[in-house]
Amino acid sequence: MSSSFLSVRSRLIADAQTHGWDATNLSIALVTDGEILQAHHPRVRSAFRRILTERKVALHEHRRAREVTAGAISFDRGPPLAADAVLIATDATAPAWFAGTGLARDAGGFLAVGPTLQLTNDADVFAAGDCASLIETPRAKAGVFAVQAGPLLATNLRRRARGERLRAWHPQRLHLALISAGERYAVASRGPFKAEGAWVWTVKDAIDRRWMRIYQDTDRMVARRAMRSTAAPGANATD
Repeated sequence: MSSSFLSVRSRLIADAQTHGWDATNLSIALVTDGEILQAHHPRVRSAFRRILTERKVALHEHRRAREVTAGAISFDRGPPLAADAVLIATDATAPAWFAGTGLARDAGGFLAVGPTLQLTNDADVFAAGDCASLIETPRAKAGVFAVQAGPLLATNLRRRARGERLRAWHPQRLHLALISAGERYAVASRGPFKAEGAWVWTVKDAIDRRWMRIYQDTDRMVARRAMRSTAAPGANATD
C-alpha cells in the first residue's frame, strides 16, 4: 500500500500545481493496523519509513481503524485523526460466493489448489491467480505468480481433457518487486536484497510500459494467438 499511497500523493500534488492551488499546506498521513510492507525485508520497510519522513508524510503504524466519519478516523485505541478525505485500501479478499460452492478453500476463503492448479477436493476444477492459494507452496498475492501460472493452467486444462498426466508448478520462492515511491523514485526488493533510486524507477517504468503495450497492440495479440493455436500442445509447459 505504501507504494500506491506515495504515487497517489505525487499525483495529488501535481494536480494541485496544475490548477494553481497551493500544495504546501497539504497534510498527508498513512495509517496501517500493522507494519508497512510486512511481506518485505526490514531493510525495505526502513527505506520506506525514511522516504515517508522525507516526503513529510505522517506514518501511523499499529493503529487499527474502527470508524471513518466525515471529518475523522477513529481507532481501537488512542485519539482520532482528523481528515478531510480518506482513501481506504485493503488486502486481497476472496469472492464471497466461494463459500456456497462446496469447493475447498484456505483459511482466507481463497480456492485451495495443489501444484497442478486443481482444487484439492475436485480434480475437474482448476484455479489460478488471486482467487487461488497454493496449499503446498503458499505465495503472496503478486502479479508475477498469476502470470507464471497462466501457461501451466492452459496446458493442464488441455491435458485433463485428453486424459494425460498433468504437470506440476513449483513457483519461485522469492521474486523481485520494484516498488514505486512516487516522484520518479523506486525501491527494488527481493528477499534481503534492497536497492533504491531514480534508476530503479526508470527500470520499473520501462517494464510496466512494455507490459501495457502487449495489450494495446491488438494486431500482435491476434498474431500470437494464431501461432499458439498451431503450436504443439503443451509446448510452453514445464515439468
